[in-house]
Amino acid sequence: MAVNYLLAQTWRGLVLGNFRLLGAAMASRENGTPAAQFVWRHGKDIVTVSRTGSSWQVAFLTQGRLLGPRTVVYQGVHRQAKFAAWDVMARVINASHDEDEGISAAMNAAQWMRRQETSGRPPSDA
Repeated sequence: MAVNYLLAQTWRGLVLGNFRLLGAAMASRENGTPAAQFVWRHGKDIVTVSRTGSSWQVAFLTQGRLLGPRTVVYQGVHRQAKFAAWDVMARVINASHDEDEGISAAMNAAQWMRRQETSGRPPSDA
């Protein structure tokens, strides 16, 4: 009986410890790398902007009612950053039902796109 208790405690401790280490590793990886895309989150909804070649891709993703895998609800490609920022504003307003939040997210996305264009980094071809 005592051996089973000892084995169960060790197994549980190892599993919880590994998840904690995995979470720490993921957090350090996210903070250490430069942002490859702009991400806006609100609950289960995500709006992303990324550079694809010479254009900007805007995607709106959400999870299902039972928290299934993320599904792409909308995906658009824009040649001008201005139109991509407007698209971000529309998607964020749709997700959050808050116009001020949409304007704020669009301004943040426009600043991120401007930094990407002036960083001198060549656009990634995906």
